[in-house]
Amino acid sequence: MGLHYDLRIEHYLKPGISMADRQASHKGPIFNPRFEAWREHITGVLANDGRNSRYEQGEEAELYAKCKEHVREHSKKYLLANLVLLTHPLYLHLRHAHHLNQDTRRDADQYLDRLFSLLRRRDTRAGASVVLIDSVQQYAAATSLLLEQGLVDLVIFTESRSGQVLDLKDLSGFPGRKLYIGGAYAGLCLKTTIENILLENRDEDVRTIRELCLFSPVIHQDTLRPELTPSIPWDEKRELSLGSLAEKAGIEMRC
Repeated sequence: MGLHYDLRIEHYLKPGISMADRQASHKGPIFNPRFEAWREHITGVLANDGRNSRYEQGEEAELYAKCKEHVREHSKKYLLANLVLLTHPLYLHLRHAHHLNQDTRRDADQYLDRLFSLLRRRDTRAGASVVLIDSVQQYAAATSLLLEQGLVDLVIFTESRSGQVLDLKDLSGFPGRKLYIGGAYAGLCLKTTIENILLENRDEDVRTIRELCLFSPVIHQDTLRPELTPSIPWDEKRELSLGSLAEKAGIEMRC
């Protein structure tokens, strides 16, 4: 079995670094040096898929406090009318890369291309804002770089192995906005987050982004694409294609 994380995500997180340099310098799944002091803790959590946690004690409580400080430092205060909400967008690539086969690897790579095309090419002034919904360890390891680079605008934290948002009030600040949701995994963490969102927002304002939702490779070996899944709690009319979202966000998609 290979690494539980996919080294290639550094190409997306730090596009100026060559593969040779990444392979020579990598020390594990901690791609943001700001959180180097928690390397052992973060790596252990990501590698072992341990117990679920709300970060209330010890080292993980300290890391949670540091992550909240980082969010306050980099978040934007103003959000646009269209919001893209991404739940655990790199969960697969930080925890379950060793479960990919040839077929699901293709799906995972295509997902990354689409995700970062959306993030890097959206109109940040008039198109869509992006809200990252993630666990503390995944944020510290990698997705904090998205906030530093301005690829996401706001961060909401979940439990460590669940899409359960730590504070539901964080989801109540989106009145009058259209919410477009993607991430991982469909039927699992993503389903929980959607249920959380529907508690705090109008049903008619919420859509899923068809091509930006992933199944778990631990469960699904044929495909990771959940376009036809019954596990997302609404019918196909609740789905939105990535192309339609791109039009709303002022993006010319390449894939």
